[in-house]
Amino acid sequence: MTKDEVLASLPKLSKADLQAVITVAGSLIGRPINDPTGVSGNEATLASQIGFNALAATLGQHSTLAMLPATQRQKFERNLIPLTKFLDTTFAMPRWDKNRIIKLAVLQYMFNLLASELHRMKVTVSFNSMIVNMGRIPVAFDTQFPGYRAAGVSTLVLHTICGFDIHGAKASKGLPSRARVHARKHGLDDKKI
Repeated sequence: MTKDEVLASLPKLSKADLQAVITVAGSLIGRPINDPTGVSGNEATLASQIGFNALAATLGQHSTLAMLPATQRQKFERNLIPLTKFLDTTFAMPRWDKNRIIKLAVLQYMFNLLASELHRMKVTVSFNSMIVNMGRIPVAFDTQFPGYRAAGVSTLVLHTICGFDIHGAKASKGLPSRARVHARKHGLDDKKI
């Protein structure tokens, strides 16, 4: 069966059959079969890649998520889910994932907190140790900013990470300098985001 024949037959399939096709196709490109993220494959892949870019930047490595062994990549993607839930509750308003540059900056900051925590614990900081200990990021956050979450002022940390008011205030030229520098460092076009 050719690709065109497969594509032509898709509209004739039931919803259950289409879901089965999506699951199989996703597993062929490396997405877990029971993807617990609840987002589409492209969104999940983009979120995982942004998270991994932040981790690689924290470690000063030039690597991609696809370069990780499959088991380590799956562990990273599994551990990213509770991390994003933590960030969603910690930085509920304003949204920490408002755009890719802010998301990258926040995740890199969180990975830096984790690296500091691991250094303090005398653990060698590597891709593996960071991936295995991603669940410690809330502890590292609370160690660095004691009482902020309980007092409901964790958004101050978000403003500090981003270097500007993300409620909607505009910087004079594109993004504010800290976010602009971060964007250029990671090869992103700060004017388009």
